[in-house]
Amino acid sequence: IEVKKSQDNINLFIQDNGPGVPENKVSKIFEAFYTTKATGTGLGLAICKNLAKQLGGDIEYIKQDLGAKFKITIPIGKNDI
Repeated sequence: IEVKKSQDNINLFIQDNGPGVPENKVSKIFEAFYTTKATGTGLGLAICKNLAKQLGGDIEYIKQDLGAKFKITIPIGKNDI
C-alpha cells in the first residue's frame, strides 16, 4: 500500500504479488457480480468503484508484470466526510 498526495488528490496504490488480471478480463473487473473465483460474489471491486465515485474520485487497474495494482484517486477538499 502506498499513499501519495498531489496538489488536488490523494492517490492510494494497492498492489499484490499474485497472478494479476488476465488481459481479456480487465474490462469486466469493476462490473457487479463479475468474478473469476468459484466462491466469490463479484462485488468487491464494484463496491470500491462506487465508493470512490461517491467521493468524486475513481479507481483504476494498472497493468504490470507481476501481480495486480490498483490506484484509487480521491479529490482533496471536495468531500465532507
